[in-house]
Amino acid sequence: MNARLAGLPPLYIQAWTDETFLEDSRLFADQARQAGPELRVDLFLRQQHTFQMAVGHSKDTDEAMRRLADLACPKPGR
Repeated sequence: MNARLAGLPPLYIQAWTDETFLEDSRLFADQARQAGPELRVDLFLRQQHTFQMAVGHSKDTDEAMRRLADLACPKPGR
């Protein structure tokens, strides 16, 4: 990956453990960590690439969206 990652806002990566692009996600995360932006990576078991589209139909998907919401809209005092 050849990208300038310095100066990016906080990043959040969700992937599944059998993801076709898992190694790309890990490489990007490693490079981002070195460049300095705040970063969180969550891996989910036995999910498909676009599993987040099943919100409301899967406990794992609902958990993934809750984690995203918690990061995007932090509660006061956190």
